Amino acid sequence: MKKIAILPIALMLISIGVLSGCTEPTGSSTNSSSIDIVSQSARTGYEGLDFVVYVDTTIYNKGENGAVTVWTALTQGNDKWSQNQAIYIKNGESRDLTFTFREVNFWTLDSGTYRVWVE
Repeated sequence: MKKIAILPIALMLISIGVLSGCTEPTGSSTNSSSIDIVSQSARTGYEGLDFVVYVDTTIYNKGENGAVTVWTALTQGNDKWSQNQAIYIKNGESRDLTFTFREVNFWTLDSGTYRVWVE
């Protein structure tokens, strides 16, 4: 009787182990040095009544397929904000990303600076 109860549990654990490998793409991470930042720019705009800054970037993968994290940081006066996007990118693929910063202050004289990098 105990063998019958153990068999379904064992099969379920094996299935979970096999299926958990399906959640990560093959070659789940790539070397960030194989990612080129092709372009980066900042622009301002409005979303409703809110003043926002958009940081646009294009990246290109010249290495293996894999996951990378693209970061951007925006500094305005003494304030600093950062955001990231984790993406999967194939060899030879370009990707356009936009980061939206709603925290910026419209009423300051400091226009701010931004930076984009890949990890």
